[in-house]
Amino acid sequence: KQNLKKEGKKYAITLSYPDFLPFVEYSPLEKRRREITEKYYRRAGVRNLSVMQKILKLRYNNAQLLGFKNPAEVVLQTRMAKSTKNVSSFLKSLALKVKKLAGEDIGKLKMDIAM
Repeated sequence: KQNLKKEGKKYAITLSYPDFLPFVEYSPLEKRRREITEKYYRRAGVRNLSVMQKILKLRYNNAQLLGFKNPAEVVLQTRMAKSTKNVSSFLKSLALKVKKLAGEDIGKLKMDIAM
């Protein structure tokens, strides 16, 4: 409270670290903590939107110059998967294997809850 600007009976909280962190950690007002946290993580979002759009456009242009369809293919080429087709195939096979195990886990949880 000592460093905060007082506005009437309320204190002004900025999105700067010295205000943000203590408020989020110690305020008993859950609704306000959530509100200030959302604002904190969205700060500069509008300003950065045009920058992000430029970055994405440049990544797509670079990928196409290198002969790839999109930036994901560029990244995958340098990693183990090598292609988006391999990634899709892997994820599909993984989903089939995990589905059975997930069903077993859910069954166990239901039994635990019933007890």
